[in-house]
Amino acid sequence: MNRKYIPAIICLLVLVAVSFFLFVRNASPPQEEAELYASWPVNRPDNLNIPAHLRPEAGLTLNPSLEVSFSHPPGFYSMPFQLTIYAPEGAAIHYTLDGSPPTTDSPIHTAPMRISTPSPGAPVTRFDSLAPSRVTVYSINAIAILGGQVSEVFTSNFVVGTDVYTRFCENTLIFVLNSDPHGLFDHYDGILVEGIDREIFRQEFFDTHGRWPARGYSYEYENPASPANFNRRGREAERPVHVQMFDHTGELHISQRAGVRVRGGFSRAAEPQKSLELFARDEYGDRNNFPFQFFGEVERTYYGEYIDRYRRVRLRNGGTDRNSGFIRDELSHVLFRQAGHSDTQLHTPAAVFLNGEYYGVAWLKSPRTENHLRRRYGGVTDGFEIVAGGDNRFTYSWWTGNYRASSDLHQVSELARQGFAGEDGQERFEEFSRRIDVDALIRYYAMQIYINNIDWPNHNIEMWRYFPTEEELNDPNLHPYLRDGRWRVFAHDLEAAWSIWDDDNRMAREDTIRDIMAGDNPNRWNSHNSSAFLYAILSREDTTAQFANTFIDLIEGAFAPANIEAVLDNLIAQIQNELHYALRMNFFYQDNEWWPNPDSIRYSHDAIRRFAHIRPNYIYLSISNNLGFNWEHRFSVTISTGVGGGVVMNSRPVEAFQMVTGNYFLGTQIRITARPNIGYEVGYWLVNGVEQHGNYITVSEDSNVFVNFVRT
Repeated sequence: MNRKYIPAIICLLVLVAVSFFLFVRNASPPQEEAELYASWPVNRPDNLNIPAHLRPEAGLTLNPSLEVSFSHPPGFYSMPFQLTIYAPEGAAIHYTLDGSPPTTDSPIHTAPMRISTPSPGAPVTRFDSLAPSRVTVYSINAIAILGGQVSEVFTSNFVVGTDVYTRFCENTLIFVLNSDPHGLFDHYDGILVEGIDREIFRQEFFDTHGRWPARGYSYEYENPASPANFNRRGREAERPVHVQMFDHTGELHISQRAGVRVRGGFSRAAEPQKSLELFARDEYGDRNNFPFQFFGEVERTYYGEYIDRYRRVRLRNGGTDRNSGFIRDELSHVLFRQAGHSDTQLHTPAAVFLNGEYYGVAWLKSPRTENHLRRRYGGVTDGFEIVAGGDNRFTYSWWTGNYRASSDLHQVSELARQGFAGEDGQERFEEFSRRIDVDALIRYYAMQIYINNIDWPNHNIEMWRYFPTEEELNDPNLHPYLRDGRWRVFAHDLEAAWSIWDDDNRMAREDTIRDIMAGDNPNRWNSHNSSAFLYAILSREDTTAQFANTFIDLIEGAFAPANIEAVLDNLIAQIQNELHYALRMNFFYQDNEWWPNPDSIRYSHDAIRRFAHIRPNYIYLSISNNLGFNWEHRFSVTISTGVGGGVVMNSRPVEAFQMVTGNYFLGTQIRITARPNIGYEVGYWLVNGVEQHGNYITVSEDSNVFVNFVRT
């Protein structure tokens, strides 16, 4: 080849190479754009949801017989100490302090490590004159490696501080959680962050609308419910976690591996603390329940035994009430329970630490699951069905759940939408009553209306029922709730109430009966469609009267202002210490030390007190305007019970050895139903000195009633 052509050939080759480079660059998205649309990074662990103690490093073989131990047991320590980690002779011990599973690259334990105890310091914010506690947690993961074999990951937590033994209130449970930060905070895999899911949502919004989404609470904007890593659901969004739980004295009650997910609705977006649900499963290598009586002696099985094992529990961050009073949901559940509603959630205060860092104050909540229903009522887990949805009159009510359950409840909702007036009304009502507990439904709706829950009823309704087998129906010990197979309501998410955002006591003065019937109050988030169930209840004279008199039961019973204040004060005493600690640590809005603060929390609690005293008169006015009953025209019923059982007076539970008076609307009739204890039955009733018999009586005038129970 003629050498004079060589430079030209070289130039031509360079030009071709440059052109090819530019073509490839323009045909392919930039690296960052490619990463944006990748669901997972190339180096994503294939075994992300496998517990760390069961996924050894490449080149190492898991040996469960290799054990690691610590010189000090997990617990509270008020003095510094030297911690030594032990393993079989010749083994190398690797450890981490940030929740990540140790690897061969992790530090090697060669000498005792000092566990220091921080002392209380200066006030964190201007709102507290007290020096806050300085408790911290050393959360240690350790493995042993010997001859190409590796142990499982061993975890121990040490809660330390000079005032650690006075730091927590008597009823506070301390949860110390340890989980791989990659599964919590990674941009692609982390379940506690907005992450890649939100990034993709924003880019797709831009591609569609030509602008980035504005932040807001409408579904036309970027809102907490928009796609985000923390909004992932199901097992794919569950991460392995090690759980240790202590009481306020430092005694260890739970130490086991489990799973953790983010729970909630809009509150999933709360920073820096999410609501976390803990799952005990065999596959994590320990046990399929948390063996502890979390809620004292309150929760029992149908057979009277205390429930002391739970498959799952939730550490709730306060939900909608997180930045207001942090107490409204718990207040509602206690009062609903006192008023006779059987399916509520129990609670206890908790302090949460995650990977050695304080993660905030929470209310530990009892579960709403089929398995928990089985523990309470008997039966078999597969027989229970739970559906969730909303009650609508003018649109099709939506219920999500298994097909046999959701389709069944759809049929019940359609009966309610048609109402019970007209030629076929009685037939529809009888069918409706056969398939849903009408008495419990009336009480539930009256309570929700009384507290003026603005995030209901087109949303936040959960119902359950049991599908008994023919064999079970022959069992005389089958619980009545399981035998009749009727729908009943789970009370939950009750905090968007009680003047949650107090503005001149507006919520206490609202005509909520009218609002729920009309569905046109713009201040109600999820009441834009009229209620089918309430419409059906108010289409009959007898159920309308029962509904009106149920408000009397509430006002004179569980929802009496003095009782509301007593329950509120008790709850404040339970949560106040941990709540104020979280406030001092600026753990709600980290960029705003002004709100919430102890003063705003107290103001929110005072708004509840004002609501309690103002609400009764406006309920009476609402009943008069919408139902036609005059609260000044009433008759009085006094019921006395003795040994052997109690009664339900209209909707109000009356226990044994009680005397209770109710003042009901004139022109109505109330039913008093006996509730004998096991081993007793009704002997007789005395109504104004006249003996009557049967399991229930009805009265419609001033009456003194006594019920006598006898042994069976």
